[in-house]
Amino acid sequence: MKKKNKTQLYNDEVVKIYKNPLLTVDEAVEKYFEFKSVQKFLKRPTDKTVHFVMEKLLNDFLRINKKPPSLIEYRAFFRYKVDCEFDRLKEKGTIEITENVSYWYSRYVRKLDDRFAALNPEMVEINSLYVALMNMADSMKGGRIYESIKRELTKLEYRADFKCFDLLVRLPFFQDMFYERTKILIAVLPKYEKHNSHFEFKLIPTGTLEQRKRAVNFLQKAGIEVDKNMRQS
Repeated sequence: MKKKNKTQLYNDEVVKIYKNPLLTVDEAVEKYFEFKSVQKFLKRPTDKTVHFVMEKLLNDFLRINKKPPSLIEYRAFFRYKVDCEFDRLKEKGTIEITENVSYWYSRYVRKLDDRFAALNPEMVEINSLYVALMNMADSMKGGRIYESIKRELTKLEYRADFKCFDLLVRLPFFQDMFYERTKILIAVLPKYEKHNSHFEFKLIPTGTLEQRKRAVNFLQKAGIEVDKNMRQS
């Protein structure tokens, strides 16, 4: 086995700290600072506190076994926890205001997606089946394979917690298709009420007025209540 260099040995010790599930964020950061002040591996460590905190938050989040309803909500919940924690650490002086949290968050999206797939494989399969149906040639629609996929999709949808449009807006395939055709983003945003908060879906128009009108017509035909902002010119 190849002998580790000093940087690798240093990183191993840092990983041990943020992967310790018994430590809170503040306790982990304190141990991280303490380790950096006494370690003999590197003269000038270049790792940043923001990266360490992100790793700690990610590892703690990925250990949660609760089944998330959808990928978009799973990502939003993690981003919400990150934003809240970094706001707190900035006020405390642990994190510099100028440090770019969004950059580090973007590096962890794949890990979040993989964990979601393990926690809610049914929603991943529903999305994949819809993609298969949408990409199927017209000549194959109505055939044996097409009908088999539809039957499997029906069984999965029956077991899902959401129905009709509430299910569709939670699928990446529909979010991408809806944006491509209407230039309207389907987003999940935190909503605050007194001391409680929850997440709700928002439709965010980014295209032309004509595209917005087409989207409104589509949503109204689907029986979806359209936000007033969607009707404004």
